[in-house]
Amino acid sequence: MGKYRETYPFGQVLNNLLVKKRTGQERKIFSESGIKTTMKNIYSIIEVWIYFLIIFCPLAFGSVHVWAYTILELSTFVILLLLITKYFFSLFISRHIKIDIPMAWINLMFFLFISLIVIQMIPVPSQMIKWLSPHRFKLYETILPEKSSMLTVSICPYQTKIELLKLISYIGMFFVGLRIFDSKKKIKRAVIVIFIAGVLEAFLGLFQMLTKTNKIFWFWQSAYKKGGYFGSFVNPNHFAIYMGIVTCMGIGLLFSRPKIPFYPSDESWRHYLNRFESYISKNILIIFLITIMGASIFLSLSRGGILCLLFALILIFMLQGLRSSKKKRVVIIITSLILAFLIWIGIDPIIKELSTLIKLTKVSPQRPVAWKDSFRIIKEYPLIGVGWGNFQNIFPMYKDPMLQRSFWDHAHNEYIEYAVDTGIIGFLLFYGAVFSCFFWIIKRWIKRTENFSVGITIGGISAISLLLMANAFTFNLHIPAIAFTFFLIMALTIRSAFLYHHIPMKVVILKKKKAFFILSAIVFLLIIVIRSQMHIFEAKNLYKKYENTKQAFLLEKAVETDPDNAFYKYVLAMRYARMNRSKEALKLCISAVKLNPTNPWYHLGLAWIAYVTRESSISPKKELELALRLDPTNPVVKRYIKNWRKYGIF
Repeated sequence: MGKYRETYPFGQVLNNLLVKKRTGQERKIFSESGIKTTMKNIYSIIEVWIYFLIIFCPLAFGSVHVWAYTILELSTFVILLLLITKYFFSLFISRHIKIDIPMAWINLMFFLFISLIVIQMIPVPSQMIKWLSPHRFKLYETILPEKSSMLTVSICPYQTKIELLKLISYIGMFFVGLRIFDSKKKIKRAVIVIFIAGVLEAFLGLFQMLTKTNKIFWFWQSAYKKGGYFGSFVNPNHFAIYMGIVTCMGIGLLFSRPKIPFYPSDESWRHYLNRFESYISKNILIIFLITIMGASIFLSLSRGGILCLLFALILIFMLQGLRSSKKKRVVIIITSLILAFLIWIGIDPIIKELSTLIKLTKVSPQRPVAWKDSFRIIKEYPLIGVGWGNFQNIFPMYKDPMLQRSFWDHAHNEYIEYAVDTGIIGFLLFYGAVFSCFFWIIKRWIKRTENFSVGITIGGISAISLLLMANAFTFNLHIPAIAFTFFLIMALTIRSAFLYHHIPMKVVILKKKKAFFILSAIVFLLIIVIRSQMHIFEAKNLYKKYENTKQAFLLEKAVETDPDNAFYKYVLAMRYARMNRSKEALKLCISAVKLNPTNPWYHLGLAWIAYVTRESSISPKKELELALRLDPTNPVVKRYIKNWRKYGIF
């Protein structure tokens, strides 16, 4: 090697890059101190990236649109890749690496929950499906146009994949939060950024209300809902819940501020008065902003959000009472200021909205009926559910005719919906992790005495409690901005509860070869996930262009880019049918039915195409009957059947 370095200049240059002479000893750049410096810089980049997401997610219309949650997902996956680089660097200086996992049992339960969802997407022999869930096997036998020896637990694996990518980004951010925010300064900065995001959202909602605009940001109107916006969220209920958890963290930030004695010790009176004035003015500013945020929840006219906020304020009052009777007064002051602000700006609409709560049965009479119907689904698919994210695909079969809404995409109760989607096993894994984490935080908070840790943890406990209460009547964890913020707050609260103390840590030591294989596999999977999400996003853009131009080649490109999307294939099949390309239309429609067999519209389209093409293997009458069975209250399907009978088609 020495001869190689003397003969070839490139060898000497390479040696100079990799080796430095210090005190007569050669040290590689990939030293332990070098890795620590590199990772410190990477952690700083990740921290700033998270701050961007904290601001971006709520302002991007709650991140409910494809472009917004794609940015969230890709950001989380890239951040995870950056974290993994630490362990790759470690392979250069050691024969083994040490992986420390904070709150290992919580992360394990989340990992098992994700694994369960992945299993739902994997095709297995049909006999196994029959053994696991006879109802599912019977359903597949009835609705699939062609028999298959391999079936999936999820009735629509594509929908499961879409929701799984979101879930991984939320839980991934929980894991990243536990790793990154490990000091008082970092926790404080993160909480301040969350607080700023809430303040921006509150002022946006107030200005929209005062200007009486029917558009978000005064220029944009959602396809999901026309008018009635408050803030950047499409649904005022989601705005109220988001503002509720952020307001709780704001109160925690206020309580975490250090105390200043009412007399100077060794400093001059002038210096003391300046410091005391700054302390008081900052507290007043925080209280003012908390008041604005709390008032915005009332002005959104979300009854559930208002009740959850009042519950959180009472909880903070009780928890703070266990620590300091003086700080209880702060909660009373904040509540009084919110009330005064509402009286000043106009409280009549709020009183009118809240007065409807007197008769609870008339507030939302349809939700209890939907919950009752959902329990029928749980009864028939008890163990592992119908597939993550598939409530909307299975519920029409069980929907009571008295329900006025034609389409229920969520159960408006996260506990019931999780049980429908993932069964009892998935429900216990997910909420077992969340509630275990919650009770562990409370256990640690009782033993804490530091002002900062106590204050931030109180804010986190109240925020988590508020969301868990709100989950009983809405679908907050299916709104990316709320879910992302919730998991990040949970991580910050855990870190705050264990501040200056050793957090429970599972240390895993792996040999070099094994570690390299595992890390490479994780990187490979993350790259596949990123690529998959990019294809989904690209196909969505192609479909939007098709809607504007009606050019068939754009739709064909969307199907090619995202071949598992049943909707694109169904739309293209209908387009081909109108272009007299009947055989291609039939093939695409059958494929769409296979990908999402419980969608009544696909069976309706297949019935029409089969009738036009005179395809003997597909019975139009059977497909129409299946469409009606899958959604008995669908008026379009009923009208088709009535007309076909009228004209003697069958």
